[in-house]
Amino acid sequence: YGQERDNATPENLSTRLDGEWSRAKFMVTASNCTKQSFVYAGCPAERIHVVPYGAGITGIPSQRGKKPQERCRFLFVGQGTQRKGLHHLIKAWNKLAPQDAELLIIAGVIDPGIAALAGPGIDILPRQSRASLFQHYASAHIFVMQSLIDGFGLVYTEALANGAFVIGTPNTGLPDIDLPPWAGNIVTVGSIDMLAAALDDGIRRWRNGLLDAEAIRKFAESLTWKEFRSKVASVAREYHP
Repeated sequence: YGQERDNATPENLSTRLDGEWSRAKFMVTASNCTKQSFVYAGCPAERIHVVPYGAGITGIPSQRGKKPQERCRFLFVGQGTQRKGLHHLIKAWNKLAPQDAELLIIAGVIDPGIAALAGPGIDILPRQSRASLFQHYASAHIFVMQSLIDGFGLVYTEALANGAFVIGTPNTGLPDIDLPPWAGNIVTVGSIDMLAAALDDGIRRWRNGLLDAEAIRKFAESLTWKEFRSKVASVAREYHP
């Protein structure tokens, strides 16, 4: 099916997916954002149950605190495309032009037009090994990805599991994990001014010692895959006692 899906056109793939959910007694999605997309497609809302994913903490090395740095480190991990909001992030960064911060973008693929927007303080790296990726997570103070739309966004929970404050949008799974205000900031999609303000607030938190990496990491540890599986099983038992 995976190969057929890769070769499918958007039109016939949409038809196939519509056929699949229409035959299901119930559905489980990882976020309300995904749920609303199915509701928009015609699926009854009461048939859809939202169960957020767990945090991807397995195999992540223990980091008992961020090492002091002369600059606040921001990190973006994802495809360098419009859907991930990277163009908004770069524009907001250029607008703010922080002097005591740096932004590292790790993208397996990046739109050349978006890459060309990058100004001072921005570095771009290609896809990294798992070990290297988590080293970058561990050294980052703040993770930011301004997705226009994302079914969940596991990179957010990976960052949280490494003690990074996260900045994202409501069009992701962030609203569904009850993100505490001291662990992250959810910013309106597409607002360059609001995003620049969120970046500035993150730098202020770092400068004033208000980023508690250990507390953020402990919050991530509460988002377990065991609980995710348990909730999915609980939903299934409602329909098949």
